[in-house]
Amino acid sequence: MAGGKGTALGTFIGALMLAVLKVGMVVINVDSFWQFVVTGIIIIVASYFEFIQQDIKGFVARHKKAAN
Repeated sequence: MAGGKGTALGTFIGALMLAVLKVGMVVINVDSFWQFVVTGIIIIVASYFEFIQQDIKGFVARHKKAAN
């Protein structure tokens, strides 16, 4: 979303995980509304963790630069 890096393998694994989750929810008879809610929450949480990861990398890089 902010110019991050991604790979075809990472995209495939992410799509596979979401598909497995959806099939699992169908098997345990979860209502389709809640399937969309759970999928959306997982995407939002994953995006948040990506944002935090980039923020931590920037913080570490700034402190390494300041230490030199």
